[in-house]
Amino acid sequence: MNTTGNRHTFNSEANWSAPILDLVHVLQSMFSRAHFTMFFILAITLALYFPVTRHAFVNFDDGVYVYENPFVARGLTLEGIEWAFRTAQNGMWHPLVWISFMVEVQLWGSSPGILHLTNVWLHVGNTLLLYLLFFRLTACSNRSALVAALFAWHPCHVETVAWISERKGVLSTTFWLITLLTYLKYVQRRKLSDYLMSLGTFITGCLVKPMLVSLPFVLLLVDVWPLKRIRLNRGKVNWKGTCFPAITYPRTVLLDKVPMLLASALFCYISVRTQEIADFLPMSYRVANMFAVLAQYIKMMILPVNLSIVYPRPEYWEPTLILFSISVLTVASYLAIRLSFSHPFVFFGWFWYAITVIPVSGIVPIGPHYMADRYTYVPYIGLFVVLAWAFPTLVPGRLARSIPVALGAILCTVPLLILSSSYVGKWRDSETLFAHALKADPNNYVANMQLCMSAMRKLLNGKSTAYDFELSRASQHALLSAAARPVDVAYVNLGYIAELQKKPKKAMLLYDTGVRLFPESALLHFRLARLLACHPDPRIHKGGEAVTHARTACDLTEIYEGSYPEFP
Repeated sequence: MNTTGNRHTFNSEANWSAPILDLVHVLQSMFSRAHFTMFFILAITLALYFPVTRHAFVNFDDGVYVYENPFVARGLTLEGIEWAFRTAQNGMWHPLVWISFMVEVQLWGSSPGILHLTNVWLHVGNTLLLYLLFFRLTACSNRSALVAALFAWHPCHVETVAWISERKGVLSTTFWLITLLTYLKYVQRRKLSDYLMSLGTFITGCLVKPMLVSLPFVLLLVDVWPLKRIRLNRGKVNWKGTCFPAITYPRTVLLDKVPMLLASALFCYISVRTQEIADFLPMSYRVANMFAVLAQYIKMMILPVNLSIVYPRPEYWEPTLILFSISVLTVASYLAIRLSFSHPFVFFGWFWYAITVIPVSGIVPIGPHYMADRYTYVPYIGLFVVLAWAFPTLVPGRLARSIPVALGAILCTVPLLILSSSYVGKWRDSETLFAHALKADPNNYVANMQLCMSAMRKLLNGKSTAYDFELSRASQHALLSAAARPVDVAYVNLGYIAELQKKPKKAMLLYDTGVRLFPESALLHFRLARLLACHPDPRIHKGGEAVTHARTACDLTEIYEGSYPEFP
């Protein structure tokens, strides 16, 4: 009896202490040598981006997404959710982005610090998910940590994290990585529930950002390496002595992707219907833009300097530049295929980059830019994999065994960390950001335009005591913007500055010239109508013309309040 009682007591104590022992084992595994490096990387990443919590909104889309959006300002409501799924405001259909902002405003208000902090935590989470993905795919902790560090600290990724409007980038990448992790679980266990989870996270990610439409093709790459569900065998040698791979795969590999490919086709259709595509650009220009951007992003990965929030689209492409880009891309693709037998990670990484960057390479042009730092957030992962897995193969065996990843990490990541830390500071407010963009490219007409509008906001909001100085600064940037690229907003700014300078005839001439050059600009018609209707000078006051221009403005498009300075 005593023995039984003691045994019962012992078992009860064991059952009581089991969770604690499990927790101890988990902590031990977390802080093992293999994973401690990753936690160090996460801590550095958090420290790198935490200063953005003291940054302000950027007057470039942040108003549209948050502080000037009436549906977001009301928090999470049924009306707001319905609007999020119906609207294509800002030229994109991404309902879950709007809803994520609504939830934050509902819980914590619309303080920019909180919204910035959410982006930072999502980026830190993406870094951890990326490490877990490649660690589970390859069981190589050090190389996976190097990929994660490059991803976390690369300067080209600062834009995605430090810009509130780029919530769609960090949030969609979270679903991208979760989809890959659940797909890996499905491949290992072959359970329908795992596959449905993978499909569900993929569709959810597409509701955040349609860039995920290329993910089914990336899954095929994962099936090649490291899963090896698709095997690249040596094919026949052609007459030049070149051997290209012969592909063998089970039918289930393709069948797994069919539902995702159908969903991708649907989201591609929705995106094309809703996005504000620059239809005036010929297809030859778009193809040239695609080749130039594919090569330019590689250069930016190696030498991330002179980064900018916007890279204005050039009026034409130099043929020599395009030919050089095509040559580089052709050689890289050829080498990736040739090395697919001996170094399959090169094939995997290069085509991950190519597949994910082509949809955002300008083949479907959107906005005034021809490329953007934020478009590299996912594509660079492929190139980082090539770097992390190639480094030990380029170093002699004994040296590679002793300091392969440590030396590679120091050489690759520390300079990136320094550059990123400096660039994060440039995002503290709109003026600092666009002044940096103008320093990187003095002919950046968008940066001049934004600095002009920033000066006018100070004048209109009474935040500047030096009225004449700010007016002169606004006029200077407006003239530089118009000289670099005479778009409709340049004439709007110049005309309104003339009004502030008490020069109504000059303002009328600028508005009238702008209307003749850009007859479909609602803003120009609106400003001209207001001047003709409200000015007391009978030589300028023309009621009939004012009504005509006002009707034209209403017919062309809706004037969104807050898109431009609140002109009186």
